[in-house]
Amino acid sequence: MKNAYLNLYVNRLTLWKRLDEYFRFYNNERLHQSLDYKTPKEFYKLAA
Repeated sequence: MKNAYLNLYVNRLTLWKRLDEYFRFYNNERLHQSLDYKTPKEFYKLAA
């Protein structure tokens, strides 16, 4: 969530758009060591 702190956002809509982009990246693309180098999406899909 570093992105939220490194930028000054003009309005709430811009902030929400950037947070949405980051959360999509975090859950769908970023590999997590604690999840055996899977994305949260992959991990939870396997667990279901």
